[in-house]
Amino acid sequence: PRKPTRLIPLGKHRGAVMSLAFHPKQPTILMSGSIDSTMGIWDVKTRKLLGILKGHKSWVNAMVFSPDGKQLYSASSDGTVNVWDFEKRKVIKTIPVTKAEVRSLDASSDGKYLAAGIRYGKVKVWKTSDWSEHLSFQAHGGDVWALKFAPDAKSFATGNGDWNRPGLVKLWDVATGKLMRKLQHTGEVLCLSFSKKGDYLAAGGGDDSVLVWSLK
Repeated sequence: PRKPTRLIPLGKHRGAVMSLAFHPKQPTILMSGSIDSTMGIWDVKTRKLLGILKGHKSWVNAMVFSPDGKQLYSASSDGTVNVWDFEKRKVIKTIPVTKAEVRSLDASSDGKYLAAGIRYGKVKVWKTSDWSEHLSFQAHGGDVWALKFAPDAKSFATGNGDWNRPGLVKLWDVATGKLMRKLQHTGEVLCLSFSKKGDYLAAGGGDDSVLVWSLK
């Protein structure tokens, strides 16, 4: 197999980088979100900065593209989610989510829903067709650091946990918001990932561990 090539560092923000997102249709385009409140647009092939997006007043904690790549969604500690027209590089909608911080964000694979995990345990889901609020509920007791839609877009997982304490992963029905399953982690749940077919769910913890569950 070909040995991976380490690219020259692309550049730097004026603060820690909290989130990354590759464009689904333009594989060399990478977004970076920082605590300096900006988002960088990079071409990883030419190693050039193509632009900087400024639309938040605080940390950019999470970013995700729509499946067609036409829109970019960003979540911030300023309590908002921004919807960007990526081609025009401008905000077309700002969703006032919370007075707290938006910790995590994901879009469903069918493009119909956008979900956000919020500080202090709340989750919100919107319909992207008209940006009406589809679900809003208390999912956890602690911050929702991680949120991920299943590949079939019928369910999504959330993860929480307070510093140095075991957290929970919960599976929710997208249509109804009904709790489908609880999975106990050994640490604070900071990230989630489904396998391609949705057979497995993995969660990374603040206790240095990775747990994987079979969902079938």
